[in-house]
This record gives sequence, C-alpha cells and structure tokens, in this order.
Amino acid sequence: MTPENAQTILGVPRTAKKKAIEQAYHKRCKDLQLKMRPGNLLAVRKQAQVQLVQVTEAWNVLNQRPVKRSAKPAPKPQPVPRVTRHPRSHSSDPLNLAGVWERVFALIPLPRPVVATVAAATMLALIILLITII
Repeated sequence: MTPENAQTILGVPRTAKKKAIEQAYHKRCKDLQLKMRPGNLLAVRKQAQVQLVQVTEAWNVLNQRPVKRSAKPAPKPQPVPRVTRHPRSHSSDPLNLAGVWERVFALIPLPRPVVATVAAATMLALIILLITII
C-alpha cells in the first residue's frame, strides 16, 4: 500500500500533519467498531471488519518512522576458543592411562592440582576395583 492510497483510505489530504492523520484514524476506527456490534447485520459486520483491517494497514503505512542507525558498528562474532591438551598427554599408547585421564580432564575447567588429585583418586579407585574382582 502506498502512502497516497493510505491517505485516501483515512480521508486526509496529502499535506496533513501527523496529528490530523491520528485523529482521522481514531475517528474511522470508532465508526467501524460501532458497525461491528452484534446487533447489526452479518454483512455489515463483515464489511466493517474488512474496512478496519484496511484502515489499520493505512495507519501503519503512514505512521512509519525512519530507521535510526546506531553510531557503533555491529560487534564482530568472537571466535570459539579451542581446547588444548596438556603437553604430557601426547602419548599414542592406548594402555597409557595417565595420558587418557589427562585428555579427559583437560576438558574440565578446573585448576591443574584439583584435576591431578581427581585423576589420581579415580585411578586408585579403579585399581582397587580391579584387585578385588581378580
């Protein structure tokens, strides 16, 4: 819908100020809502409903404000940090449990001594479990 069409739907001249456009919109809405009451004929209510949609669309076209651009540019997306392994965990030996535990606990964001203590306690628990089973 063009602004010229919107002005003819609302019944305002091309040189109308914002206040006059707003008053015309409210007056048209009030008139159309009175026609939409349950006591009126169904055809009148349907026609008033269609006209109300047109009036609302015309109001939205005439009420658009220019988009303000912000002074700052949009922030650039931050790169995702890579997870690095500890230098001692480069062992390719599958039986090297210390290397496996180092790789597992490298993903946990805890201080190094805490990770070492947890890894040692877990390994000790596994050894005791294996000894009791055998």
